Amino acid sequence: DKSTDKDFQYQSPSSMAIDPLTNTLFVSLSTASKILLYSCEHSAVIGEIPLSMNPSGLAISTDGATLYAAGMSHEGKLFVIDVASEKIRKTISVGHSPITIILSNSGQRLYVANRFSDNISVVNTRTLSEIKKIKVAREPVALAISKDDKTVFVANHLPTQSSSAGFVYSVVS
Repeated sequence: DKSTDKDFQYQSPSSMAIDPLTNTLFVSLSTASKILLYSCEHSAVIGEIPLSMNPSGLAISTDGATLYAAGMSHEGKLFVIDVASEKIRKTISVGHSPITIILSNSGQRLYVANRFSDNISVVNTRTLSEIKKIKVAREPVALAISKDDKTVFVANHLPTQSSSAGFVYSVVS
C-alpha cells in the first residue's frame, strides 16, 4: 500500500464494496462526500466519484457495471453510478438517512435501510425505481438476505421497548 495516513485524513470511510471481476475496492468517504476507487491489484487510488451528500452504504451489481451508493441525509437518495464512466446515471429518492444497502442474490432487487424513516426501500434494479417501502421496527441499520432471496433480515439500532428492560434485540422483517 503506497497511500499514507494523510491521504485519508478526515474523510471518514464508512462502507466498502469490492468488484470481484476487476478487484476494485469502492470506499464511501462520508465527510468528504465522495467515493474512492482503489485498485487492489496495483495498490493505488484510481479514481473518485463526488456526490452531493455524504455516502454511506455501497453495493456493486453482479456484473460489476453499476455501483449503488446510499446518500445519508434527511433527503435520502440512492445514487446509481456507472462504474466505467464513474458518472451518476440516476438518483432515486428513498427515505430519511439511508445507511445500508444490500443487493439480492439474483441482482433484481436492492434493499435500502432508511434509518430514521423506520422502513426499507425496495428498488427494482432493471427499472431503477422504488417499488415499495416495508415498515420495520425502529432505526434499521444493517441488512442480510437469504440465499433464496425470500427473506431480508433487518437489524434495528434501537429497541421498541424501554432501554431499562435489560436487553436489546433486533427485529427480523
